[in-house]
Amino acid sequence: MCQEQIGQMQATYDAFLLIKIAHDAGIDVVSDSIDFYCYDFGSQADTFWVCMKRIFGEVVLTSEKLSDWGTSKCTYRVPLPELCDFYPLLKDAERSRYINKFNAMLRSEDDFFGEFEMEGMMAGNCFHITLSGDYGLYSPLLAQMVAIRNEVHELVRTRRAQLVNGLRGIVMAKMVYDRSGIVVDVSLEDQLDVVFSSIMQQCDNPRISLATDHSLSFETMITTLTSTLDQAVINTNREDVPA
Repeated sequence: MCQEQIGQMQATYDAFLLIKIAHDAGIDVVSDSIDFYCYDFGSQADTFWVCMKRIFGEVVLTSEKLSDWGTSKCTYRVPLPELCDFYPLLKDAERSRYINKFNAMLRSEDDFFGEFEMEGMMAGNCFHITLSGDYGLYSPLLAQMVAIRNEVHELVRTRRAQLVNGLRGIVMAKMVYDRSGIVVDVSLEDQLDVVFSSIMQQCDNPRISLATDHSLSFETMITTLTSTLDQAVINTNREDVPA
């Protein structure tokens, strides 16, 4: 095969990988398909931008110029509004660590062709990428950006779940204090089943605490705790009645 044919296959394969990345990111590429066939190397850039816009939304060109070697150097703003939820969930040290990590992930050089690279920087609700050159593989660049997006999504989901569980533990601890005056030491970081087991032990119901596992729903825990507290009130009233 001639060099043009090899370049055409490389570009088509790169475009196919771009669409696979978009599919794995949750984008519907079946009913709204994307053409991945390329006639020459470099034309897969069109597929790259289609996938970028499908995944991230309105990608905006903010700067366009030539490098010192005469190649194109373009900067784009890529929206990632989930960052507005992401940053408030982090402590200062965590935030700096994640920003440094993501900035490093946004730097990529094409080792095969050596003429194409990306560098980037995180911002408030977006990140900026600068692409230098035109002749290279685009799928590794998109893979890095999607990896950042996925990590942001997963941490937001995990931290929100932890917060909800922590608040539920506090709700149960408040129920115990309001009904019996017993102070249960809990924190937002405690696992909900651990809090429930500790509360059951302090309410003199160790049998239920030993049976506790992750399958218990919060509603079941509340129902069980309410019954336990009701029974404790009944037993207390019985003891107060003269024989």
